[in-house]
This record gives sequence, C-alpha cells and structure tokens, in this order.
Amino acid sequence: MQVRRWRFAILISLAATATSFCVTSAAAAMGSPHINVQPNNVMVNTSIALTGVRFRANSTFTIKECSTTAWIAPQNPCSSNNAVSVTTNKRGRFQASLKADVCANGQRGKEPTSVICYVGKPQPTGVDTIALVGAAKITVTYP
Repeated sequence: MQVRRWRFAILISLAATATSFCVTSAAAAMGSPHINVQPNNVMVNTSIALTGVRFRANSTFTIKECSTTAWIAPQNPCSSNNAVSVTTNKRGRFQASLKADVCANGQRGKEPTSVICYVGKPQPTGVDTIALVGAAKITVTYP
C-alpha cells in the first residue's frame, strides 16, 4: 500500500513538471513584446514610425521616449512631453508615429550632437523598479 502511494506521488510530480514545461515552452515560443522604429537614426522633431508586436491583445497603453530601459522609482528618465497612446489589435500589434525628442540624460551617440534614447512601454517590474517593455533604440541628433 505504501509503495502505491509513493508511485502515485511520483506520477503527480512528473505530471506537474510536464505541465510546467509546456507552459514555459509556449511562452518562449510566443516571444516578448517588441517595438520596431523606422527610421532609428533621426534629427530631433522628426516623426518616426512605431510598429509593436507581441503585446497584450486589445489593450491601450502609453509609449514613451526614455534615456534608459530600466530604472528605480522615483527616477523618471522618460520625456514627459513625448508620449503617444496606442491600442493593440486582437493579435497584440499596433502602429503609431512619434516625434523624436532629445531624451534628458541620454548616453551620447557617435556624433558629438547625438543622444541614444529608447522608445517603449514603461511598466512596473517590482516594488520600486520599472522597465521599458518592447524597448527600441533610437539615435537622435540635434543642431
């Protein structure tokens, strides 16, 4: 009788492991949200085209231009004047446009008058941490 209970416990454990593996594999196959920016090297105040994929379906959120892809609250490396509201379709995709700005405290680019910025969806990832989901890198030049 005790051997049967032990075998049953092993079978339950194996089934739970298999289920966990299937869920993890499905999430990995789907991929994480991503934003494509065209063009990704622009002069300040130039419009850029944003194409987002693999975001939550039928949702509305704000895309911002920021100087980094992750930060600790209460820091705010995002440009408060440069944001666009987007709505995804049933497949989690969106298209929008945004005017490139020079993000404050951004890393200097290769050119003396260029700054590296990121475009994405700010989202809390912990108690006091925020990440830029789907972040796309852009280089903004200025006169």
